[in-house]
Amino acid sequence: MNDLQHVHNNFFLKVFKDPANTADFLKGVFPPDVVKLLDMKSVKTENTSYVDEELRPHLSDLVIKINTKTGEKTDIYVLFEHKSCAEKNILWQLLRYQYLMLEEDHRAKREFRVIVPVVFYHGKSKWKIEKSLNQAMKVPEKLKKYVLNFEYLLFDTIPHKYE
Repeated sequence: MNDLQHVHNNFFLKVFKDPANTADFLKGVFPPDVVKLLDMKSVKTENTSYVDEELRPHLSDLVIKINTKTGEKTDIYVLFEHKSCAEKNILWQLLRYQYLMLEEDHRAKREFRVIVPVVFYHGKSKWKIEKSLNQAMKVPEKLKKYVLNFEYLLFDTIPHKYE
């Protein structure tokens, strides 16, 4: 990781490890109907130290846990991936990280957690990468309900009006 990436990553972590900052950010990123479902006072940073050291540079920067306001107790895990350049393998990175989280659940014999990936992008060029696995794999419509799929939320810090 070069010095500038290190500075950006440190800044990102400093800002989003603060639960109040994260709650405010998520209120702006999630659709309003999702925000109503979540208890933003319950935001807390999760420990991701279980991730293999070899994978760490390629995986999520931060995982946040949020409780729901519904009668049934469901925790939502927000998987933050911080990017300063558009990386074509983002869906692979997010899929791999989610798999590791779910594998941990399976090994611990607990229910699978609900994971919502969020990509925080502050690059110079417009983000042009598909946001769902089905789009990237070009799955025919009739097969979509049978294949693995997920979509990430994208937060682009720069409005790229002139590209």
